[in-house]
Amino acid sequence: MLSAALSIEKNRLESDHVWTMAFLVEIAGAPAPFRLVNYDQDISFHGFTYTRFPVDVDSLEDATMAALVNIRVTAANVDQQFQSLLENYWAQAADPDWKVTIWEIDAQQPDQTPFENGQVFTVLSVTTDLIVAVLDLQAEGLTLTSIVPRRRYTSSSGFEHIPRRH
Repeated sequence: MLSAALSIEKNRLESDHVWTMAFLVEIAGAPAPFRLVNYDQDISFHGFTYTRFPVDVDSLEDATMAALVNIRVTAANVDQQFQSLLENYWAQAADPDWKVTIWEIDAQQPDQTPFENGQVFTVLSVTTDLIVAVLDLQAEGLTLTSIVPRRRYTSSSGFEHIPRRH
């Protein structure tokens, strides 16, 4: 849960604060997690350095009732470290076990985002041409931000102000 001040700042239409995403890639068997931030400089987040890395995140679907969310993360300019992780821990593993935790952070005050606010995803697949890497992720558990389908209510269930389809 974000503080009230941080929630207000995050929801402003215009702000001097830059919001971005920090990624923690945990790989079974790897000596340490891989930490990335989608920013133009490295960021210290709760005592750990997250390395700058150009990343795009696309939603592959909208969350619906009892559906897991799938997203696609595209990392550009794959470096030798990331290439080595892909070759040694994804390509050679019989059943690779990668987890990615994603935080939305304020780049000027990253530690204001609680560490426990990260969303955990399982890596379903990775493809790369050694310049760009594309990771397909699936959320672990339900995403609570968009569970109820928009404007598809059939009954109020005691809530009088929920719109109904007629």
